[in-house]
Amino acid sequence: MTLYGSVEDVIRSSIQKRGQITFAEFMEKALYWPGGGYYTKGSPIGFSGDYYTSPSAHPIFGALISVQLFQMWQLMGRPKPFTIVEVGSGNGLLMRDLTQYLQYLPEGFSNNVEYVCIDRGEQNKTGTNTNRQFRSYSDIAEFQGQGIEGCVLSNELIDSFPVHRLQMKKGILRELYVTLRDGVFVEEEGALSTQELNDHFDQLGIKLNDGHVFEVNLNVSRWINDVSRMLKRGYVITIDYGGVAGDIYSESNDKGTLTCFYRHVQTNNPYLHIGNQDITSQVNYTMLTKYGLGQGFVNKAYLSQREFLTNLGLPYFLKRLPALDMDNRAKLTNRFSMLNLVSPEGFGEFKVLIQGKNVSNVELWCRKLGFEEMPILRELPIPMLTESHMPLLEGKYPHVGLELADTWM
Repeated sequence: MTLYGSVEDVIRSSIQKRGQITFAEFMEKALYWPGGGYYTKGSPIGFSGDYYTSPSAHPIFGALISVQLFQMWQLMGRPKPFTIVEVGSGNGLLMRDLTQYLQYLPEGFSNNVEYVCIDRGEQNKTGTNTNRQFRSYSDIAEFQGQGIEGCVLSNELIDSFPVHRLQMKKGILRELYVTLRDGVFVEEEGALSTQELNDHFDQLGIKLNDGHVFEVNLNVSRWINDVSRMLKRGYVITIDYGGVAGDIYSESNDKGTLTCFYRHVQTNNPYLHIGNQDITSQVNYTMLTKYGLGQGFVNKAYLSQREFLTNLGLPYFLKRLPALDMDNRAKLTNRFSMLNLVSPEGFGEFKVLIQGKNVSNVELWCRKLGFEEMPILRELPIPMLTESHMPLLEGKYPHVGLELADTWM
């Protein structure tokens, strides 16, 4: 409950006062209303939540990101501090996995890292890491960091930015608004709420069939502006689900890409479980790239999460796993979770965009399959699942027995 009742009551009140609201306003309130929005009242990740993420699947996700960050630090001339700003840090699991793995990287990298967590949710209570400088903020404006050297990192952040919903009607763009009819949430079309929507669509350069419904994320340009002000020199790593504009606005997505998650069940109705379910839409990497170029960023990499983690050495760690001194069931459990990060049914088709500002032209390690030529990997340990991570194998195969564990290789 919020100070004024449930977030659904807040939304209903707004509609009753004004007749209708944009879907972007509905989504903003449903997800971020103080104390009652989906993200602001607790952690939605895990078996007891509504979904799980790559960091909760296996700590090797954060470990391999730290390997790529190490190369970035080298290419930048080893600045001190090398500031990592994670926006949308949630419960801090990625921060913990990543910073714990820094201690294994050479050249005293961990001693040069400053880690900043930014998250609007109450779950942003990650505590103080005693091994390195750590700070936590509720939003970018509160951080007010300018001129940093390092990397701005996000994982499944932009898909949760509020979006406008539009529809093509007889060659004219119309916006879908949220209103009430007999006490029930319904959508009705109307004129565009802002010229920005038309400008955004013009930049896409695509044609849509009559009746095609789609989302527009105006917050992407503001996000890039915020990052540009924050970052003097360094990289931006964006990991999320989505694709280029041609894929997102294809005929196969003529109903839009809006997706909701409630207790690990995917739905397409944002008007159910308001404040208690996740609402997302696919990230338009075409516009993310375009806005970045306008702010002086250059594209350093755009690839799938499968390619990203594979090129950074995931197969090498998987190959070494059987030789570890632990029971086969533990090996099987870790292997299953590692593979989930790169499988099409898991997170493998997520996209990774890396943008650079005032950085070297040297190719990043994640761009090429060269992990066997990276001596650094030979000295690195394999991170293992902890109680903070999701037991994915048990969740999918709760009755897996020792017989299977004994024959997994």
